[in-house]
Amino acid sequence: MRQLFQQLPTTTYLFCVIDGITYYERHPKRSRFIEAIEAILAIMKDCNNVIVKLLLSCHGSSNFIRRSVDDKDILLVPSDIDGDGQGWSDRSWNRKMGNDIDAFGNATTNEIG
Repeated sequence: MRQLFQQLPTTTYLFCVIDGITYYERHPKRSRFIEAIEAILAIMKDCNNVIVKLLLSCHGSSNFIRRSVDDKDILLVPSDIDGDGQGWSDRSWNRKMGNDIDAFGNATTNEIG
């Protein structure tokens, strides 16, 4: 997999979305799924020529994959929002995601323009 990523042009932004990871965590081949996710995470840290963004999502909470991901990279969204300060404010969005989104926007603008 690493060789595949390294063959991509340096201007590549690769987005990988895996939804319903709890299904794979309960699957008989769970260990292979976890190995694949950990391989992608390792490539993301070591591969400097391609920008890789990985979004793993699930309903509820992950029992196994969560152990492979740094706490700072986990974004928890409340299941119920009652209007009493839960959910996203501009401040919480900017604190969690703002810098990454701004950096991505600047990088793509510089390449296009």
